[in-house]
Amino acid sequence: MDGSWTHRAPAVAVLLLVAASAAAEPRSPACWPDCAGANLRAADLSLVHLYGADLRMADLRGADLHATLLQAANLSRADLLGADLSHANLLGAELADADLRAATLSGAILSHANLSGADLRNADLTAANLFMAKLRAADLSRAELFVANLFAVDLSGADLTDATLHGANLIWANLRGADLTGADLFTANLHHADLTGADLTGANLYLAHLSDVRGCDATGRLPGCASP
Repeated sequence: MDGSWTHRAPAVAVLLLVAASAAAEPRSPACWPDCAGANLRAADLSLVHLYGADLRMADLRGADLHATLLQAANLSRADLLGADLSHANLLGAELADADLRAATLSGAILSHANLSGADLRNADLTAANLFMAKLRAADLSRAELFVANLFAVDLSGADLTDATLHGANLIWANLRGADLTGADLFTANLHHADLTGADLTGANLYLAHLSDVRGCDATGRLPGCASP
């Protein structure tokens, strides 16, 4: 065998490996960085860095955004129906009035994000971090929020009908006027939460932490939550 080939073989193998990795690596969309209104339906954008991207009103139905960096991105009124945003970084992102029905947001970082008016019906937010996020008047009916971090979140006027909040952290949460009809709050922590005017009819509050709750009987056993 040619000794020169033997000498070059490791370098060739490295080049082939790099080429294969580059080919498999997802790329930023062609519209980057201004993707407002873009058609990105079912696009594979997993692991892509889209920091601060303008994705207003973009069609992202069924898109793969797993572990994508979307920090400070603008996704207001975007269509994310059925999209996979699991473990995505949406820190400080703008998602007002976005369509997130049946979207997967498990393990996603949504701290300080604005989801006011967003449609999150049947969305999976298991273990998502929504620290101090805004979800005013958002629709979270039948959403899965198992062990989600909702510390100091603004859920005023939100629809949480039949939502699963089992073990969720709702310390200092603003739930004024929220609809929690039939919600599962088993072992949820509502310490210092504001439930003024909220509707807890049929909600499961078994073993929920209700110390210093405002606007509601601390036992949480009433069918509804009346204003003080």
